[in-house]
Amino acid sequence: MISRNLTPGNLWTPYLSNPLPYRPDPSQIVSVRCRRLVTAVPGQPAIEDGCLVYTSGKILEVGRYADLKQKAGPTEDLGEVTLTPGLVNAHCHLKLARLSRKTTAGKGFMPWLRSLIANDYQTMDSSAVKNAILAAKETGTCAFGDILNTDDLAIAGLLREAGLFYTLFCEAFGYYDCTYKDQGVQFETGSKGNLSGAGHALHTTGPDLLVSVKKESQKRHLPFSLHLAEHDQETGMLMGEKNEFFNLLDEKQMIPQDHQFPMMSPVAYADKLGLLDRQTLAVHCVHVSDADIGILADTRSHVCLCPRSNDFIRVGRSPWEKLIDAGISLS
Repeated sequence: MISRNLTPGNLWTPYLSNPLPYRPDPSQIVSVRCRRLVTAVPGQPAIEDGCLVYTSGKILEVGRYADLKQKAGPTEDLGEVTLTPGLVNAHCHLKLARLSRKTTAGKGFMPWLRSLIANDYQTMDSSAVKNAILAAKETGTCAFGDILNTDDLAIAGLLREAGLFYTLFCEAFGYYDCTYKDQGVQFETGSKGNLSGAGHALHTTGPDLLVSVKKESQKRHLPFSLHLAEHDQETGMLMGEKNEFFNLLDEKQMIPQDHQFPMMSPVAYADKLGLLDRQTLAVHCVHVSDADIGILADTRSHVCLCPRSNDFIRVGRSPWEKLIDAGISLS
């Protein structure tokens, strides 16, 4: 696999309304030839003696070299190379790169969370973030969906500097009587990347705030991200348990005195609030029932699996086989 930072338009092209037709300059069209080209299109086998035609970083066409050589322009022959699409890390927390090997592993969500808080997780080390980006690029990642707050938008510059595309999700957090504007959540589309909104989670973010972020994302045809059904403390709290996580939030005066528990699963509650649709990226989905999976499928929501994170923290294993069988798109 080689990295050329080529993208077929924007990472979130399906969500952009009325995109302008792309008319390449014929004099700028070039191509690469390779022994084998893997498209990752379901059901399509690898293309032997493949050719990829591109211009200005945009892929125009892929196929057999024999079929494309007349319109391929100047061609670089890569020889015995298999060319594959770049990898997309759809859910990442680059800001936490400096905490590698500093948080508690394998003992459950609350011990990990307390170690995260103890290590001042709000502080960003730009060098650590840059090193993490370059390490990911070296192993084939071409685009990031990163979670951050509005104080961390410098990450966009680091990704652009590395030549990687991004959607940065500005995350709303807390039970505040406010809208996305009050929290500084920003929205923007660009040729190198997008800014969009996210809610941290249903048990940490007020419903009105979540809905305001989601509605603005919908209006701008941008994806919306939400941690969903990650750990049992989340599920328990939504079902009325005053558990260890609830006590932590209460101790920090983050839970309103008149707080009402929804008394339903995270997925069902997200659906009730109107947070689930084809522009939603539901992250983790570990503690989901068959009924929850049905909701995710019916709303055409996308699910981002995080098996390495789930194993590190020991929150459980997402039933990805059932998610696939239900026709849910996974990343």
